[in-house]
Amino acid sequence: MTAALASAGCRVVEMHARSSSLDERRVEDTFVVQSVGRQLDDDALEEVSARVLAATKDPLQARSLKAELARLQEEVAELRRRNGVLERAMARAAIKTFPSGQG
Repeated sequence: MTAALASAGCRVVEMHARSSSLDERRVEDTFVVQSVGRQLDDDALEEVSARVLAATKDPLQARSLKAELARLQEEVAELRRRNGVLERAMARAAIKTFPSGQG
């Protein structure tokens, strides 16, 4: 949910939770959200609310996105390590030339 808000340029300012007045087994969450730097127009507000609703209905998707991000970050780190190994091997194997009369 916070990722959906952040991608829309918003942030959570306050959060409240309380037992529902209709059913003690339910909890009502209230979030005070603020746009960073500008007011959202009505169309943008509709889009942000749809993103937040989708994120709360499918938290597994958010979790799978985080897992995929972590996997990709590990892959990038491994590729950088391999790139460094290859660059060092190329530097060691490079043929060095000297101007005539030297070497």
